[in-house]
Amino acid sequence: MASEPIRWPVVMGRARESMESYEGGVTLRRVMYRLVSEDNALADVVLREAEASVHESCMMKMIVLGFGRARG
Repeated sequence: MASEPIRWPVVMGRARESMESYEGGVTLRRVMYRLVSEDNALADVVLREAEASVHESCMMKMIVLGFGRARG
């Protein structure tokens, strides 16, 4: 079953409402956690992005450290 596309204007409106609900300041991370907890499709996107970021970071470390190069 394909997930429904994320309606970014709706997400941004919810983010604004979330930010305005806090007295004083709020971090972007806190707003993201709140949005993800309310929206499974958004949570899937965030998870995929996090996994891709970790994979990219690991690959860069392997390149920098010289793993995967032919020894000889």
